Amino acid sequence: MMRTTRKGCKELLMQRMFLAIISSIIVQFFLISSLLLVMNLNTNYGSWFQNTWTTITSLRMWSYFCILATITFFQGIICSKSFSNTPPYMKSRFAKFCGIFTSQNILLCALHIISSGLLVWLHLSVNREWVPFEFKQTNVFNNDDSGITLPEALSMDKIPIMQHLGYLDLVTMAQKEKSRRGILFTLSQPGGHPYNWNCLLEKCTSFVKTFTDDLNQACIRSQEQIQMSVPIPAAITKGSTVRREYVYHMRSLVKEETAVPTQEDEIKKDVENELFIQKFIKTKWNDFLAYLFSKPLIFYIFGEIEGGKVCHILFNGQSIIWAIDAISSLAVLSLDEDSYGIVQKDLPLIINTLLALKQTLDKLHKSNIMTKKHGDEKFIKQIFQSLCAATKRSLYRIAINFEDYIEDVPLEPTAMEHLYNFLAYRE
Repeated sequence: MMRTTRKGCKELLMQRMFLAIISSIIVQFFLISSLLLVMNLNTNYGSWFQNTWTTITSLRMWSYFCILATITFFQGIICSKSFSNTPPYMKSRFAKFCGIFTSQNILLCALHIISSGLLVWLHLSVNREWVPFEFKQTNVFNNDDSGITLPEALSMDKIPIMQHLGYLDLVTMAQKEKSRRGILFTLSQPGGHPYNWNCLLEKCTSFVKTFTDDLNQACIRSQEQIQMSVPIPAAITKGSTVRREYVYHMRSLVKEETAVPTQEDEIKKDVENELFIQKFIKTKWNDFLAYLFSKPLIFYIFGEIEGGKVCHILFNGQSIIWAIDAISSLAVLSLDEDSYGIVQKDLPLIINTLLALKQTLDKLHKSNIMTKKHGDEKFIKQIFQSLCAATKRSLYRIAINFEDYIEDVPLEPTAMEHLYNFLAYRE
């Protein structure tokens, strides 16, 4: 009878567990479908429902959702164990604290994290990843400022996700969307100025130059030498000489006039004294910090990580890859699509920017910074290798396509020599 009861309880628990899992999967599918319906919102109702239905029934959608359903299934199995076992009595706070780190709780927490990441990945993937941004209107009489434009998105370094999406849209346009490139290569009316191209080029080149300069400064290992002692300024000792009646054992026959200190002299002396005190305190504080950081354990915990600044800068490498791929692709495509010749005038700027970035990356490659162990070592090395490959690819792309016109490009002799290496396939 006891075995029959246990068997019946187990079957009942399994039924309720599978019912909960299936209900959770159905609800998640309904939420994702509703989200897709909102994302594809369009005034053309036929196109709206057709796009939504195509996305829902696509193989990519179901492959992602099967992975999510598998994670949800394992979550249900682990959660069911909490209802089939009596929770132990925790008599102390320490016991409760230790009870948090059980294998069941740790595994359940890991599954929750994976499930949350999969949900975000699924929502972004089914929407194709990028976000298409609009250009600024080339008509000066159009004052419509609604929405975020592409140049504005490229400038949002304080909001990394917006800048990330901006450069993703830029490289997508440069490689796949000819109609939008036509807007980029047009002139403003009236006026006849390439506002769209000038604005985008300025954002991209300044972004790459800032990245290159930051990487250069991070590669230079400059250690400041702290002065152990600061000499007393001459202004403090000036005017404090002792009066003597005899000079060289001779009586002074000239009557000395004592200088009466004015209010300006006293104010100046007070300021100098305050500066001296500040320098003295700063020197002593620096000496104290240097003494603390001379201890290996303290330096290991509180000291700056060697190469940490370089790794921090390289975290933004993906946007740089998209930026250099975009401007090099647009420069090449301008040979056929730029009827006004607005890109050719900026070709030296593009080449010099790419060459400066390549030289900095070569310097970083030769240093031993990249050989150090870091927390995100695999990601940093991957993004560094991708950045080097993208830079060479962009320079090869320009050198090969502009080979017939390379002599007409106004470049410095050093830059022209480096460009010839790409023409000879030496890089």
